[in-house]
Amino acid sequence: MTPRHPMRAVHVRRRVVAMLILLAIMLALGAVLRLMLSDAPPEHFLSRHHQIPAASFVVSPTFGDAEATAVEATRKRTPIVAVAGRRKRQVALTFDDGPGPYTMQVVRALARAQAPATFFQVGQTAKVFTAEEHHLVHSSRFVLAAHTEQHRDLTHLPRAAQISEIDDGASVLTTAGAPSPQLFRPPYGAFDRTTLDLLERRHMLMVLWTVDSRDYERPGVNAIVKRVVDGVRPGAIVLMHDGGGNRSQTAASIPKVVQRLRAKHYTLVTVPRLLLDNPPPLKQPSLETGVG
Repeated sequence: MTPRHPMRAVHVRRRVVAMLILLAIMLALGAVLRLMLSDAPPEHFLSRHHQIPAASFVVSPTFGDAEATAVEATRKRTPIVAVAGRRKRQVALTFDDGPGPYTMQVVRALARAQAPATFFQVGQTAKVFTAEEHHLVHSSRFVLAAHTEQHRDLTHLPRAAQISEIDDGASVLTTAGAPSPQLFRPPYGAFDRTTLDLLERRHMLMVLWTVDSRDYERPGVNAIVKRVVDGVRPGAIVLMHDGGGNRSQTAASIPKVVQRLRAKHYTLVTVPRLLLDNPPPLKQPSLETGVG
């Protein structure tokens, strides 16, 4: 049937189409504006390869008031912790030098295994990989800790430079939304009296390690797994890396490490939880510098 006013119908359709096009343009401009105003990193860091479903992190908090109190109590007893006590059959996995291109592989592997971990992050790196930083900050399974600003050997620096390394590295975490870090790991495990004094003034506990996976050597997945599993004992702190180089072998080793440790009846916890459940002995093992 021929409409009574064919030209009016044409005008109405044109106006509807124009309004839809305008709405689409406004939505697109809004999306672009949100992206420009956000702290989002370059597009390749936000690809599907680097994203994790939010449901992966719906777990109970691992760093509550009790753990914070335990860290402070430990710091008052001993300024350095490389191993905790043996009260419970627990072990803490720790990762240094991130965030980096392999951090999300490590995080996803830990999330799939429902394994907590502690990340000692380098400030200048954390400024770049904000997608990784975002996921770590907002996950209750992981604890963020400081690992200096530029990963410099503190024993080679005067006091003022050490202050910058420690404070600038910590401020990156707090700026990203993480709590002020109570835990600190010096690069290469190297420190001096100045380092200890500065940490004491900042109420930060130095955390070293019991087991060195030597994953930075890239010896192969099986070698990394064997070093960790063979070296662990109750209260152990394991050193691994999510940054500082190609860490694909580290990421690939995590499922096996977790599976074999659990087969030996170990429970994986963060460093603060480890200290809460297993107060460390006053006498801590000596450590050769050169890694971390």
